[in-house]
Amino acid sequence: IIKEFDKFVSGETNEMYERSVFNSRDQKEGESIDTYVGELRTLAQSCNFCTCLHDTLIQDQIFRIDCGVTVNVLPIKYVNKEDIHLTKRVLQLWNKTELKPEGICRVTIRNPRNRKKYSVEFIVVNENLTPLPGAAVIQQMGLHEKIASTKQQTTQEIIEEYRDVFEGDLGTLEGLQHLDVDPFMPPTIAPSQRVPFAIRPK
Repeated sequence: IIKEFDKFVSGETNEMYERSVFNSRDQKEGESIDTYVGELRTLAQSCNFCTCLHDTLIQDQIFRIDCGVTVNVLPIKYVNKEDIHLTKRVLQLWNKTELKPEGICRVTIRNPRNRKKYSVEFIVVNENLTPLPGAAVIQQMGLHEKIASTKQQTTQEIIEEYRDVFEGDLGTLEGLQHLDVDPFMPPTIAPSQRVPFAIRPK
């Protein structure tokens, strides 16, 4: 009865719109992972996801991209323990400390741009971290930005391009200028710097 009453009061939800809101919800700057996951769970309630996909679709949303990481890292809380296989690998962190993983597991992740799925091996750690795919996976999925081309300019080309900057004598500012100076700062005179002997004209 309560469920039917709620449906009558709130009306029918636009499932496509609700799923669009869910898929476009990114983690905000400074937002903790727990708050973010809680918000995703709230949004997922109105998306009419089937029970078997509910947690999987939430997990798809919470991967962070880091092109400097060489391995794929996944916290143990996102993995079923029976899916974890033992490993002898030891992770070395940026500060030279070592982290012993719980094991490895294979997870299917989805590219948010083209919805394509990839089977990826992750190292499982018993830490409260954000899931982190490594550089190789990011490149395979096409999530990194590519630099199409670079152009090396010569000094002469720069001078030609910004000719007005390099021509003429020192200029002057038009009109009467006023400089704000802190009245509590004592005036100082800096002596001119001596030219180092090595670069003096011979």
